[in-house]
Amino acid sequence: HTQTLRGSWVKGQTAGGCRNNSSFPTNPKFWLRICELSEVCIALLQKHRKYSVDWAGRIQNLPHGAEESPSLTEGIQGKSYRAVGLHIWKVDKKRFNLPKTLSAPPVVSTICHSYDREVHLRCELTPGYYLVVPSTFLKDAEANFLLRVFSTGRVALSEIKPPPADATLCEELPSGEWETMQLQGCWKKGQNAGGSRNFSSFRTNPCFPLSVSAGTGESRVKVTLHQHCQDNKCCPIGFHLFQVPSNGLKTHTFLHTEPLISCVPHCYSQEVSHLCRLSSGNYVIVPSTYFPDTEGNFTLVIATKIDRKCLQSQETLGQMLQEISFTAVMR
Repeated sequence: HTQTLRGSWVKGQTAGGCRNNSSFPTNPKFWLRICELSEVCIALLQKHRKYSVDWAGRIQNLPHGAEESPSLTEGIQGKSYRAVGLHIWKVDKKRFNLPKTLSAPPVVSTICHSYDREVHLRCELTPGYYLVVPSTFLKDAEANFLLRVFSTGRVALSEIKPPPADATLCEELPSGEWETMQLQGCWKKGQNAGGSRNFSSFRTNPCFPLSVSAGTGESRVKVTLHQHCQDNKCCPIGFHLFQVPSNGLKTHTFLHTEPLISCVPHCYSQEVSHLCRLSSGNYVIVPSTYFPDTEGNFTLVIATKIDRKCLQSQETLGQMLQEISFTAVMR
């Protein structure tokens, strides 16, 4: 079974670079559907560009739109290849959270981006949907490519069409009535920029209390961390949510325990979010950068779903209204 699709990385549009860049989600994306347990080979073949070379090996007649400082491989045998790689994630269904998916470890990927005309992955995949993202190492590196899938079982490959330019990049809240609270904060070097849980200084990070009142059951809560930065200057961010013990211990005493919810790994993104269900009680949200002493400003948005019971009115009109017409006569 074979599937083939063409694609391209276009500067300023779909040339998002590797996962080190916040623009990685803009890379071309493909759905791979595995219908049965299969041994699969996924190959990424880039189209070579032929340049003319002078006596010293310098490139002549550089194509329109090509960068002025070509990579080290350009000029070798008159060809040019980008450093390319492949990442694949398994998703539960076609409706999914793209930033959350891309921040998680892929199920399979190339070890590194390679200056080869073709890179490939060979693995065994279980039935389901997979997100395939081919990328160049450098952002805005333009090239055309061919994506090929060879499988021992039935497969389907399709391109994910990019959203309209005016579409929001943030996932909207599910339908219903939500109560939203916005909290401002910052990380300052030497004070509260404690970094991730890998560092002992994690407990110095800003802490925001959250209280979920007792109700009919669990409450739906969406926590969003938005850092104030330019797209190309984002630092890796994430957050953890801890449940406060009933004995009311101080915050620093339980931050070393396992969090109830984590929005990690830390992602080079302007915004990360997590939708969850919380039972009644007290919680603490701890936003952080990955490395300690990384400064920045942020907004923490907490949205709580308001569940209202639908009441059916039992009241009926006691008497039908009748229209009465009359004529007034002036004398």
